[in-house]
Amino acid sequence: MKRSLIILFLLAITSALTAQKTIWTMDWAKVKAEGPTEGVYDAAGSDPLGVLYNTDQTANTPEEQTAGADVWSTVGRIIGPNIGQTGKGGIWVEQKASGVPAPSRGISYVLDSSFFTPGAGEYTFNYEIWSVYKPTTLNVVLYEAQAAPENDYFIPLGAAGGTALWVTPVEGSSATVSLLGLANHNRADAGGDIPFGDNMQWSPRSMTFNYSGTGDVVIHFYGLVAGETGWCGFTIGGDMTIVDPDGIPDPDPDPLWAGFPIRPDGYVDTTPFLGWIWVGDPGAPSDWIWSVNLGGYVYLPQGQVAPETGAWAFLPSYSVPGDTTEPLWAGYSIRPDGYVDTGSFVGWIWVGEPGAPSDWVWSVSLSSYVYMPQVVVNPGVGAWAYLPW
Repeated sequence: MKRSLIILFLLAITSALTAQKTIWTMDWAKVKAEGPTEGVYDAAGSDPLGVLYNTDQTANTPEEQTAGADVWSTVGRIIGPNIGQTGKGGIWVEQKASGVPAPSRGISYVLDSSFFTPGAGEYTFNYEIWSVYKPTTLNVVLYEAQAAPENDYFIPLGAAGGTALWVTPVEGSSATVSLLGLANHNRADAGGDIPFGDNMQWSPRSMTFNYSGTGDVVIHFYGLVAGETGWCGFTIGGDMTIVDPDGIPDPDPDPLWAGFPIRPDGYVDTTPFLGWIWVGDPGAPSDWIWSVNLGGYVYLPQGQVAPETGAWAFLPSYSVPGDTTEPLWAGYSIRPDGYVDTGSFVGWIWVGEPGAPSDWVWSVSLSSYVYMPQVVVNPGVGAWAYLPW
């Protein structure tokens, strides 16, 4: 029985998917067809594709680069694989600086309340970064703008070097702009979090934000270089979405054991409590559960589990220890280092000082302490023990 349960457990491990609703996704095919200005707003009315502002809607290697050399790389380094081969799109923003410091450059997307059909609540913005040019800091900022008339706020797409491109209300307007989230990214070799090397790949990131349900959500990217001579640039995009994590009710939610989801095969991941256990029928979980770590059954009704605290459980013993070498713990010999092999009972434990074993024993199988004084152990029967969270 023990062997078959372990085999079933190993064969049945799969990743659980969380129900969520995608309320917006960047349509890179549409951007490529209509041009990179699609979705870009500039309250000042100026051309966002000015002389100093460049984009490549598919974020492939720029045409001016010869033999595939990447604009972000040092001399002789080639981008690979090419972004186009990933099947995704992105935004490439570059500023060739002639002065000190390099000018700041940005791009924005605005979503009105019609996108957020669930209304007010918590959402997650997902995006991917291909590269960040050193010494650029790529700022990913989310705002909620309440404006009347619409777009009565300013989205800066470029400014002098060292200027933070914050979204702000137009002077004299009644618009209000509130910050929903902010993340800063730098190249890894500058102490940042974005990989850089010969084999680049999309680096996924996400940001959770709370939306009131009425304003515009502004997705704003800008590169900032302060006090450096060089180029300001970054490539961002990939699988760029906004999702409502709880947007799709599960018509058949997973049954629970002590608050942990039970899989269809009866297994439950109780980490950080007991690890994996098997409870039998998900619709009617047994009070006798199989502990994968202990390799045996434990009597633990889920009603006895106090979340984030622990539970009393009965650990059965099916054999009487025959050890005679003292010192002993509940009839099992204690090694000089304090370890005790209890065999099929609870496996290896550590009781501390052999001459004065502790009531709190360390379970090697559970990787945690268990309260089980040796006086409560009934050889051949088992013991009640407290299993902390």
